[in-house]
Amino acid sequence: MMEGMTFNQPGQWNQAIAITSTLGEGTVNFPITVGKSGPNLVLIGSIAGGIMIAGLLAALLKRKKN
Repeated sequence: MMEGMTFNQPGQWNQAIAITSTLGEGTVNFPITVGKSGPNLVLIGSIAGGIMIAGLLAALLKRKKN
């Protein structure tokens, strides 16, 4: 299993893996189709959550001053 592979644009990609050992060598080609990705909802949600927490903290600090 391969994890963490990233592609900078959608399209057809070919991943070639070369294996060499004392028994010989070989190459395996894996065709990969990468589709266009949508918006990163986790990132958008994290940013929105951070803004909300910052706003709540600012409101609490302002309330303590008064």
